[in-house]
Amino acid sequence: MLTALVYTTFILGNLLLFASAAVALGYLWMSRNGNALTLAYRLSFGALMALIVSVSLRTAQWQLVPFTTAADSLSLFTTLSLAVLIIQLALFANHRALLCFYLPALALIGGLSLFTAHPTLSEAPKPLSGGLLIVHVGLVFLAFALFFLAGLNSVAYAFQAHRLKLRKTTGLFQRLPSLEALDKNLFQLIRAGYPTFVITLVVGGFWVWYEGHQLSPTWWLSPKIAMAIAMLLFYAFSYHARAAGWLRGPKLAHIVCYGTGALIGLYLVLALFGALNYNFYEAAG
Repeated sequence: MLTALVYTTFILGNLLLFASAAVALGYLWMSRNGNALTLAYRLSFGALMALIVSVSLRTAQWQLVPFTTAADSLSLFTTLSLAVLIIQLALFANHRALLCFYLPALALIGGLSLFTAHPTLSEAPKPLSGGLLIVHVGLVFLAFALFFLAGLNSVAYAFQAHRLKLRKTTGLFQRLPSLEALDKNLFQLIRAGYPTFVITLVVGGFWVWYEGHQLSPTWWLSPKIAMAIAMLLFYAFSYHARAAGWLRGPKLAHIVCYGTGALIGLYLVLALFGALNYNFYEAAG
């Protein structure tokens, strides 16, 4: 019974996400009716509620936090990204045109989640070793969601700046936040994601200290660790350079856009070839 409810709410959440993305794209290409953005926002909120219920039911079914399968990971990432998006737009209702950039990208991830859902959502997730690891993994997904939205925000900034350069100040340009507001949004997302990621690594370090016997002796040579260091350095540079006033506006937007894209691309390539955990766990070493 619970498995059927998990699948039902999971599919419903992703269908609502697809619908919200379609409405946002329809607004972008065919309409300038602000009601379309309100509808897209409400559909995305419905998608968030359905996915939260799905994750909660799956947790209750197995008494385990569902982090370990591909479908669970993608679903959790989508849920956290939608939560950050909803909070951001609840605080700044006049920024809803950003849905035209956020929702299609999240719908693609939702599609991947649906593609990998069967049969993994009917199977028990693997247990994680202790509360520290659960907190570590949860914070990793939250940091990734914040960084992902920062990358999409930087795309919106580049679009707005390009339109302004061409003196095309009609259509979506009028609905999007100003370049100054987009720059501020970008910095706020990085300012939230960067310390979250630092805390993630600290918690992970404590877990290694207590549970290091589960790891390969050379776990620190794993591509997963190299990726974490690369992300930490990149977002540390982005945050501190922006905070000091050395990097802002189009330069920051382009660096975050290309840097986030490169990191996501590298992560997907490593995941595709199963290399992320190479030499990390004892069994993999």
